[in-house]
Amino acid sequence: MMRKITIIISYIVLINIHLFAQNWQFLGLEGESISAIAVDWSNPNIIYAGSSSGYSSGRIGGIFKSINGGTVWDTLIRGVTVRDLDIHPKNTRIIYATLGLNVLTTPGIIKSEDGGTSWFWADSGIIKSWEEGSLELVIDPKNPDTLYTGTSGFYGGRFYKSVDGGKFWFSLGDSTRLHEGVTAIEIDPENTDVIYAGTAFNGNLLKSKDGGNTWQVTSLPEVGIVYDIEIDLKYINYIYCGAWLYGFYFSNDAGKTWKNYNDGLPDSITVYKIQVKDNRIFIVANWRDSGGIYMRESDSHWHKIGINGDRVNTILLNEQNIYAGYNGIYKKNILADINDKRIKTKKNKSIFLSNYPNPFNNTTIIKYQISSKSFIEIEIFDVLGRKQKTLLKESKNPGNYKLKFIVKDLASGIYIVQLKTEKEIIRRKMIKLR
Repeated sequence: MMRKITIIISYIVLINIHLFAQNWQFLGLEGESISAIAVDWSNPNIIYAGSSSGYSSGRIGGIFKSINGGTVWDTLIRGVTVRDLDIHPKNTRIIYATLGLNVLTTPGIIKSEDGGTSWFWADSGIIKSWEEGSLELVIDPKNPDTLYTGTSGFYGGRFYKSVDGGKFWFSLGDSTRLHEGVTAIEIDPENTDVIYAGTAFNGNLLKSKDGGNTWQVTSLPEVGIVYDIEIDLKYINYIYCGAWLYGFYFSNDAGKTWKNYNDGLPDSITVYKIQVKDNRIFIVANWRDSGGIYMRESDSHWHKIGINGDRVNTILLNEQNIYAGYNGIYKKNILADINDKRIKTKKNKSIFLSNYPNPFNNTTIIKYQISSKSFIEIEIFDVLGRKQKTLLKESKNPGNYKLKFIVKDLASGIYIVQLKTEKEIIRRKMIKLR
């Protein structure tokens, strides 16, 4: 009888693994506790991953790089506990790694200027010890030499700013509640003087409107620890917050008021990471010894999309893919899955958008189709959601159209072309080469 039960349980486990494999692609680094992921914005085949160290297991973390989409990984550095990885928004050769607290490794910030081949310390001025270390680094998208980080530990921490690419840091807001320890930071991409910072201990969320010089406490309830803050690039006043045991919070007025949205999540859940794209919110939500990745679309409830039975460390949304890190690194084409579901429920799509050539140098042709008379807008955005150009804004009859886009004053990189009608919005990625 016991053997029969064992066979049945094994069969169920195999089915679950099989279903999991159908949904998520394993990219490697098995045995590494992946805690940070970054994808090169100019070449999505280049992926960086950082892992954490474990005292009980004796595992030592590292930083890894793949140049072929995760098929093969190179070890860039060992002996670190990685909390965050950030790629320079204008020069993909520059990478920052935030190293967290661990008795096996040294905390701080290191920097590479050659795509990860060599690294050097970039944390002069930051107080760090085995009791206090950095958790996150944020780059000002308009002024990439301006960086922000925060430290936290047993006895609190500080909020730091650098204006020279990490050569020197100075603390701000020492007399505010930031002294409790800074656990999360986010910058308004349209007005980069506006900064949000979350704290440990009481779990306050503070806001600065002058680049960190002065701070005000928002009305977010004291939640113990603020683990992540995310701004919706489509609606800048929409702020999302992940908290310890209290789950997910949302503000639609730039932090003046907050609501708790945990419908569909287990009780007493901690939200560690948030990613947002096109009215879809993805979170890492863990509780006790298990957890997973959840998605919420528009006003729907949260529903789990993976990873069953394991505590997930981090996620990263990049174009059509979502990457997940825990025991190794995984990838799922989640946006394609969502689009497939939409097509099934709405077969007669009324608009179409594409461009060719793509990638392009200075000129590309934007093709679009509308099935009914409508007032349309065609706009160009950068990867941070900031509008760069308005190409068209007028009423059009049903039909197929072409629009020649001559690029004269945009830097090389990834851009988004958006077609908006009175009822629908569609976006496509395009890459401008040097």
